[in-house]
Amino acid sequence: MQLVRADIAALRQPSKPTLQADVSNVQAIVESENLRKPDLHLSYHASAASLVESLASRALGPSRQRAVFRVDNRPGGPHHAAVDIRREPDKPLTLIVVEPATMGHMAHLLSHDDFARLVKSTPGLEDTRIAVIDAEAQKSPADCVMFSMSHASKMHKEQATFDLWHQRLAQAQPLADPAHTKATLPEGAGVIDGSHMLPASFYKHAHSLSTLLDARPELGHEVVGRTSDSGAPETLMERKARLSFPRATDDGQRINNTSIEYKRHALLARTMETLADR
Repeated sequence: MQLVRADIAALRQPSKPTLQADVSNVQAIVESENLRKPDLHLSYHASAASLVESLASRALGPSRQRAVFRVDNRPGGPHHAAVDIRREPDKPLTLIVVEPATMGHMAHLLSHDDFARLVKSTPGLEDTRIAVIDAEAQKSPADCVMFSMSHASKMHKEQATFDLWHQRLAQAQPLADPAHTKATLPEGAGVIDGSHMLPASFYKHAHSLSTLLDARPELGHEVVGRTSDSGAPETLMERKARLSFPRATDDGQRINNTSIEYKRHALLARTMETLADR
């Protein structure tokens, strides 16, 4: 918590020590969030292999589940993503991955193909259908755990939308306009441009809104939360304006949205409060 507060006070972009702290804390955060939302059914996996093992062994688990997992074989170091999981009778298992930050690199997307290959080579999971939504909400090297936690929470909040997407995926129908498909990975998973389909809530903490608002300018006026002082409704653009400051980043001095740092602080504080008596 001290490191988080220091990052915020110094207007400093979080770096590797913050990511390491997030990884150390994420199991406790997941436990806390599941206690707060009993139907969230969220898990954390330190590798894609661990997630796949869980999928293979939980055939009788809840029909709706979410997970945050470390993406194996990701170039550039540790990285995490969120996945929404659906099990329905007489339908294939469907997985919708929300990737927070490919930074436009195809090599980063190919790490999800490794995941798809691992899933489909596992007995009992051969017919699984997988889609990847490229959110591009994260523009930093050390916030993947927090963005993935946020996205997992939004998957729960936007459950009706994800139900529709899972239904389409199970029927081998496109999740969105084919014009917004970025790529089809070798194992068959489609990669979709999230700026054209994800709800505004997925960008509540986005470092930049330029690409999103170029695609769907109307989302800037959608309410994504409330202000901390008065509790007044706050739109996506209003939140970005309130929490954007000039600061030093890996790319030099630039104006950057610090919303994800406040999300990290809120999650940690909530976790300590929720688990205090356990």
